[in-house]
Amino acid sequence: MNTSEAIAIVVVGASAIFTLVTPILKLTTSIVTLTNTIESFKEKFIQQQKTINKHNDEIDTLKFEALENKHILANHETRLKSLEHKSTK
Repeated sequence: MNTSEAIAIVVVGASAIFTLVTPILKLTTSIVTLTNTIESFKEKFIQQQKTINKHNDEIDTLKFEALENKHILANHETRLKSLEHKSTK
């Protein structure tokens, strides 16, 4: 084997390594980008879930207050009818 054959083998080997490494580096970059995007979506999803849970709690509180107010109004209506009934006697 002479020097020109050795140089040819090194050049072919280097190009083969370059051919294999380039797609792997691109794939690694894509995986990192995808991972970062998923993490960002996960954080946004968690924040949205917290907001939704807070709003659900607020809705439950408002429903409870509305039921209490409905009960109070019904009691007032009953008292008014009772007073009207007594005044007509």
